[in-house]
Amino acid sequence: MSALPLTEVECTKESQGSRIRHLALVVLLAASASSAQQVKLALPELAQPASVVAAPAPYVAEPYKFSPPPQHTVDARYYLINGVHLEMMLLDVQMTRHCINAGTCKEGNPLMPSSLGGQLGLGFAFVGGGIVDSYYLKRRHSRFWWIAPVVGIAAHGVGIASGIRER
Repeated sequence: MSALPLTEVECTKESQGSRIRHLALVVLLAASASSAQQVKLALPELAQPASVVAAPAPYVAEPYKFSPPPQHTVDARYYLINGVHLEMMLLDVQMTRHCINAGTCKEGNPLMPSSLGGQLGLGFAFVGGGIVDSYYLKRRHSRFWWIAPVVGIAAHGVGIASGIRER
């Protein structure tokens, strides 16, 4: 089979198609080259060769911001008030037990058990509740955190005073 020469009309159509393909290829190459140039301009650190390392930015210290010292929830006043509450409860139970054993008085609180273990258990529960309540109020910066222990101190103070009077 021998190749037949193309006619003039077929040559022109083929050369036009090849020109269009060449033109499209040139446009694509130019577009990709310009986008590559834009990427190099937008990201200059990626455009540098691997052997060139950029120097790190100098360290700039931020100015120190002064803040108020932290307020501790548990402080000396907290220990003092709640410790006095606990001691007043223990003294009240002891005075009441002494007075009941001597037969000169009886327990004024009808809900209080008659045994020493029951009295101490209920007393520790009430004091513990006051301690927890005052802690949560003090942690939330309430001005009234001290009320629960002071009410307990007053109540046990009345019990101690009546125990002393009946002695």
